[in-house]
Amino acid sequence: MFCYTFSEKETLIFGRDQFYTFDQRYFHVPGYRTSQCKYLAARDFLHGNFTILTGRDSITILLKDADLVIYRTGKLISYDRLQKRTLTGLPVQFRDTTVKRNITHIVVNNTLGFDVVCDIKHFVCSITTSGFYHNATAGKF
Repeated sequence: MFCYTFSEKETLIFGRDQFYTFDQRYFHVPGYRTSQCKYLAARDFLHGNFTILTGRDSITILLKDADLVIYRTGKLISYDRLQKRTLTGLPVQFRDTTVKRNITHIVVNNTLGFDVVCDIKHFVCSITTSGFYHNATAGKF
């Protein structure tokens, strides 16, 4: 697993048990006690635009307009916060967020400078943020 980090973008990559962080460090997840156990992988602490939680079999993306859960199986459940409804199909469009599938990837684009691409076959996800989030994000295991 590798990535390049540019000054205008910050990238976090995580797979089953490993993280390559925004500040270019590798970490190993200590393990998930139950399927409900989640780790905070990344959060915009300054503006509150996104939060990423990882679990044994899923990742959860909390945004201002939607909540998304992407499962290792490729299933996605989304909740529209504005219209207060749950959706299970793709593609889906929210106020600031578009979610679509292209063969083996689920792609989340957010107009606030936040993108997620998950390779479902290997369950590896990449989170890319604009330079707007420089020094505004953090995560903890």
